[in-house]
Amino acid sequence: MTISPFPIRVRLFPIALAGSLLLTATFAGGMSNANPIHSRQSVTRLRFAPGQDRISIRGTLSVSGQRPIYSYYAKAGQLLMIDLQDIPPKNDHPGHLVSMYHIMFPSGKQYGMKGYDPFEGRLTETGFYYIVVNINQMASTGKKGEFRLTLKR
Repeated sequence: MTISPFPIRVRLFPIALAGSLLLTATFAGGMSNANPIHSRQSVTRLRFAPGQDRISIRGTLSVSGQRPIYSYYAKAGQLLMIDLQDIPPKNDHPGHLVSMYHIMFPSGKQYGMKGYDPFEGRLTETGFYYIVVNINQMASTGKKGEFRLTLKR
């Protein structure tokens, strides 16, 4: 019988560490898929032209699960207003909310789901901000809808 100079705890530590790292990598990989920025969807970068203080983009939402994602680079202290408006179909009543959005800050912090409330404020972080447009399942007719996203500085 051979006696090991190391207790069982010490001999099992490398195996436990390797397993822990593997689980962490697997879990982190799964979580990154939940983050819309790391998904396979494309991100449209928004930039103000020189002398311009407003960007307005028109887009379409559908129930297919694709969410338009827009990125905007800003510096801490910059003022910014983000507004999302639905463009109702001709035969639909005004005020029918189809779209909503949330903002992901450079640090990963999120500004909640908003439909009709514009975001206005002085930005606290420098880096890329992501605006993710979603369909409002509670108010949607289950069809596609058009929206207009506006940024003002």
